[in-house]
Amino acid sequence: MKNDEIKALRARVKQGEPLTKDEQLLALRDLEISNQLIQEARRAGYLQSELEEAE
Repeated sequence: MKNDEIKALRARVKQGEPLTKDEQLLALRDLEISNQLIQEARRAGYLQSELEEAE
């Protein structure tokens, strides 16, 4: 899902317009994929230096 799609969905939700079931499933799928990529990067040590710099 691209940033403009995410922004459009977020705006609709803020206006009180519910997402369709397909839109909800798409968003959840993309969140799960993103989370998996972040977890894999952490396990590989790619994000460790970023966390240390933030402290």
